[in-house]
Amino acid sequence: MPRRDYPVAAQRYRFLAFLVGIGLCEGSLMLCGATAQHPIPTVPASGPIPSTAAPLTYVRFLLPEGVRLTAYPGTPAARLLPGNVRLGLRPGYSYRFELSGLPAAILPPPETQAVLYPEITVYGSLHMRRGLNPQDFPVPVLLSKEDLGRALQGAVIVKYVYLEDPAQALPAATTPDSPLELRDDDETTARQQALRRGRLLITVRLGNRIPTPDELRQATVEHTILLPGMNRLAAPAQPPCFPPAVVPLYDPLVGPRPTTEECFVNGGDRGEPLGIGPRQQLGGLEAGEVAVEYTLQQQRHVTTSNPVAVCAPRFVIRRAEYAPRPLQAVHHLAVGEERRFPLGLHQRELPQAGFHYQRLSAVQSQQRPSLYFNQVGVSLFAAAEQVQAVAQVSGLKVVGVLVTPEQLTAYPTVAPLTVSKQIDPPGARQPGDTITITIRFFNSGNQPLGQLAVTDHLSPRLEYVAESAQTSRAANFSLTPQDDGTVLLRWDFPGDLLPGQGGSIRFKARIR
Repeated sequence: MPRRDYPVAAQRYRFLAFLVGIGLCEGSLMLCGATAQHPIPTVPASGPIPSTAAPLTYVRFLLPEGVRLTAYPGTPAARLLPGNVRLGLRPGYSYRFELSGLPAAILPPPETQAVLYPEITVYGSLHMRRGLNPQDFPVPVLLSKEDLGRALQGAVIVKYVYLEDPAQALPAATTPDSPLELRDDDETTARQQALRRGRLLITVRLGNRIPTPDELRQATVEHTILLPGMNRLAAPAQPPCFPPAVVPLYDPLVGPRPTTEECFVNGGDRGEPLGIGPRQQLGGLEAGEVAVEYTLQQQRHVTTSNPVAVCAPRFVIRRAEYAPRPLQAVHHLAVGEERRFPLGLHQRELPQAGFHYQRLSAVQSQQRPSLYFNQVGVSLFAAAEQVQAVAQVSGLKVVGVLVTPEQLTAYPTVAPLTVSKQIDPPGARQPGDTITITIRFFNSGNQPLGQLAVTDHLSPRLEYVAESAQTSRAANFSLTPQDDGTVLLRWDFPGDLLPGQGGSIRFKARIR
């Protein structure tokens, strides 16, 4: 039989299907991990190296005062813990915990004590980055007094906890002890919103029926919970299982998409490019970006700063509730008669024609422009999206270097205005922490710059601290709230900025 050559894309997906093992775990379709000691070798990705997922997902229980928690309930390994305990859980497993010592005010009469058994399923973990320790950012398991009371009345509470995508962040203030919780009408909506707006990490179900001792023992997988005082975990007896909905599939030759949920970026120009309109108005400034306007030789220009990343993971909870409803049914004796007749169905379809037009999207040529230069001074060769090369001509000598837009803002003698942005203190931060933002600018050209204006459109994750703005030069400061909950900070500097002169702006912001 002759050999058949499959297209490259088809070979990739056949290889992907070979790598992904689909099994059946307890009657539901799940993706199960292997128990082999040697991992399967992977093909190095051609793009940026992705961060590594933490082996454990650390959770912190936020329970009413006096409520106690038991890990491994109904087994010899059961351990009673305080209500605000932090635990490390292996992803891919479901866990049953026991809640005791419930407040007397929420107990239904004539009960004097009761217990609840919330179920937690772990789907993923934080990705370890430089300066980010997953133990310092536990996923909140918030079970309020209202949640416990509703569960005792027969309701089922479902919570989807996800790591928020900074690009879809909500401008709401939060702290580790007061996470953002949003309520949805049903569980389907809550799950869809969690998957759409971030990376789903855990689900919490409260109010299920009380499990029997045999069910508690069967649901327990040893060596899956890192309890307080433990430094390591032995290998679990069973492999993890994940539902396909939370497992991102990717081309094994290209590699996974780099994660962006742990950190949000502030500064730079990442969306629509900045520009000056025909009426000399600024355009293209989006949330989280910085624009610096100036006048050079009676023409208005705009530049930006370098982007800086703030690693401050924020978790959001989507809550749904199933409340018990009264059911009334009336049964009567009835006689049913069914008759069937042969039926005929005729359907005619007229011939149809479809037309599709596709516009020209790319042009490929053997020759491409390489450089554009002037006889004197500095000149730029710019593409549609970013600066690709810079060159300086002095006589017959040409000196060229490749730079990126971020480097260009701080490249001496190339840009007439150099702008940089810095955040202090460095390292990962918690929601509720206060940081100091410093914007520095410097006239690196040989001509004066006039009508200098710096505009910082703060990210939704940042809240400006009132009366904290300071400048090294005299400036007119204004703050403009936006419809999406963000704010525009603007500084207008009168006079000219002479060659070799510079200045700085410093203000404080609170991480939401």
